[in-house]
Amino acid sequence: MSLLDLRYRAEYAVLRLLIGFVRLFPLDTAVSLSAWVWRRIAPVLSPKRHARALENLARAFPEKSAEERH
Repeated sequence: MSLLDLRYRAEYAVLRLLIGFVRLFPLDTAVSLSAWVWRRIAPVLSPKRHARALENLARAFPEKSAEERH
């Protein structure tokens, strides 16, 4: 078994654990929790993608303030 294969298996195991954890909650709670976590990690993991998403939101919702779009 290669090192890359082990990495993929470990990533899959972590993903399955996260999915199992999220499924413990009612749908509304799981969605709120996922959104809260994603709002915290997305700007850190991919700042360029986050900036582009905010630009797209500004184009789609020009009447909203920057705080509302964020």
